[in-house]
Amino acid sequence: MKSNNIFPDDSSKFNKIIDLFSKIGNKLNLDLTYFATNSLYGLIQQVIGSVCGIILTYLLGHFVSQTIFGEYNLILSIIGLFTFLSLPGLNTALTQAAGRGYDGALIQSAKLKFVFSLLGIPCLLLYALYYFLHGNRYLAQVLSVAAVSFPLLYTFTNYSFFLTAKRRFTTITILSSLSSIFFLILLSTVIFVSPATLSLTLGFIIATIIPSFVSFWFSLKFVANKKPDPELPHYGFFLTLVQILPWVSGYLGNIILAFFLHARALAIFTVASSFYIIAQQSFMVFYKPITGKLVTQNVRGHLDTLAKHASKLVLLGAFLAGSLWLVVPWLISFFYKSSYQVAVNYAQWLSLVLLPMPIAWVLADMLIYQKKKKPQIFVSIVPPVVKILLFLVLIPKWGIGGLVAVVLLEKFVSPLISLFFLLRD
Repeated sequence: MKSNNIFPDDSSKFNKIIDLFSKIGNKLNLDLTYFATNSLYGLIQQVIGSVCGIILTYLLGHFVSQTIFGEYNLILSIIGLFTFLSLPGLNTALTQAAGRGYDGALIQSAKLKFVFSLLGIPCLLLYALYYFLHGNRYLAQVLSVAAVSFPLLYTFTNYSFFLTAKRRFTTITILSSLSSIFFLILLSTVIFVSPATLSLTLGFIIATIIPSFVSFWFSLKFVANKKPDPELPHYGFFLTLVQILPWVSGYLGNIILAFFLHARALAIFTVASSFYIIAQQSFMVFYKPITGKLVTQNVRGHLDTLAKHASKLVLLGAFLAGSLWLVVPWLISFFYKSSYQVAVNYAQWLSLVLLPMPIAWVLADMLIYQKKKKPQIFVSIVPPVVKILLFLVLIPKWGIGGLVAVVLLEKFVSPLISLFFLLRD
């Protein structure tokens, strides 16, 4: 009898590949089948995102002046300074809530994010008033536009955290890839038509709000029930509270650098840090399956994960850091004008940030998922305060080098603090 299978050998070949992954994974104590399956579409997403990012980087580096590029990044840093008002802690709480069957938490968290994001309007307008009173009416105008749009900027970005809990990695890949393409098309148009700080900021705002809203709307089809999580507001507020100082300190360095020096200095630092940030974003795609594993584990499971995989995570970080150190001089030469060559040395030092990154992310997530509140409070207060104080001392003294030194110190110390609290209990 003739087989109905058009490709009779495909199934057996696929099973052999799966068996091979399983055997290799058993040797390495890794669930390679799980990661290969869930990272395949992540790889596609990253290729598309990287291509879009590379094209946009080249356009910004060659067709936008250093001053405008610095001002644009200053505006983004000021917006980022107040992003904690959109309650980013709700994103992590949403992942846990959806993982426990509270699908209504998607809409519940979006409503909370929008209401509290309204507080960003007066905050940004006060910042605009500061620039207006100091004679910079143009940046005041740009910040006023940002203020009006702020409530919608991050309200709908929670969709990916919901989909992560549902392990809908394919959907995340498709939506993120389309968002990257839309962002590239819109910003590229702005660069060629009107490469000014205001138009670039408007492009960023539109390219953020529209894709996130469409993706959020599409994600509603995966909502199996409308049950809100009664713990979501409380835990989401707590996670936001403990993230405020780390969040603020993450953007404050850029603002202080522009204040004590000038926008061009911020442009140079942005170029120096851009490639390690791209590497972090690339790694995040492959890290999402790890998040899906960690969120379902208890304390003993987390400790077993550390015992099995800590050395592998450190070696992975060393490989990433060493690779970027070697190639970043060529990358800056290709993607940016000759005036940015001064950023090469800073970029090589910043590539070392990738060394502790994999293990640092795992340790930080373990603290969150174990709901260890006292350690989270300590981590959220003491290191950021020290970081801000170092900004105020080292940036006026050493300029860009001072900012680089503080970033490196923070990235290497943070995993040690997380590890201390995890092992102490």
